[in-house]
Amino acid sequence: MAIDSTPGALSRFQQRHRGLATRLRGSARVAGSALLFGPASRLFWGVGNRHIRDIAFSALRGSAAGHFVVDGKHETLVINCRDDIISREVYRSGSFDFHKFEHAIAMLRAHGLMGDRTERLFDIGANIGTICVPAVARGLAASAVAIEPHPHNCRLLRANIALNGLHERIDVFECAAAAEDGGNVMLEVNERNWGDHRVAPAADMIADEQGESRRPRIAVPMRSVDRVAAETGPPSLLWMDTQGFEGFVLAGARQVLAARPPLVTEYWPYSLRRVGGYAAFHEAIAGYRQFID
Repeated sequence: MAIDSTPGALSRFQQRHRGLATRLRGSARVAGSALLFGPASRLFWGVGNRHIRDIAFSALRGSAAGHFVVDGKHETLVINCRDDIISREVYRSGSFDFHKFEHAIAMLRAHGLMGDRTERLFDIGANIGTICVPAVARGLAASAVAIEPHPHNCRLLRANIALNGLHERIDVFECAAAAEDGGNVMLEVNERNWGDHRVAPAADMIADEQGESRRPRIAVPMRSVDRVAAETGPPSLLWMDTQGFEGFVLAGARQVLAARPPLVTEYWPYSLRRVGGYAAFHEAIAGYRQFID
């Protein structure tokens, strides 16, 4: 093969190549308006690799693989290949909802309610550790208590804590935080979204908009937040997402709430009402004098 080595040959080739690339991108944008070529053009021009990783996770989910290790920019997390929501997003971007935690911390600091970091984070409904692990690993929390009721989620939570060298700084409680300490409660298992396991209502409820009553159920133990805090020390920040069970969680945290620690919680009226905890939630937070939506 003959190579043109005369001065300026490389720059002329690059210019011709850039012109061709520009014409191809222009053609792709025109084709993007068509149903067939639109997804392809958006995939290869201007979306980064998140969509490609999304396709790859779908392949993983359809395979025999049960777990996958994701090395993110900051932490390493083992994910569940059957989980189509939290684990999918961790696979795509390396984290799930942690930007919300960072935003909440920034607002608490702005209101003078927190210093540079929280001493003890209570992560209630911790799932596989997507909040407590980066919070401690990145120095936003000195330590954490992770409460997670689902056995498989909890195994991955413990694995992720160990993989990131945080086993001496994060305590794990495999239970449902509840109004009572001791005994069991039934957990409705979502086999697609492993962050949407919900404590079943104590009695048959009318509200069943998402077919929750048809989900498989498992029994999980109950612990009160007050009892957990007695063992670990009180929280300086409560972070809670328990899919509608928040009223009962807070009913078991009366001593903790007496100190008015900052509380960040999901507020989902439908699910609060369905499980019978809507009134209990509002009663528990009545002592707080300000909130940010």
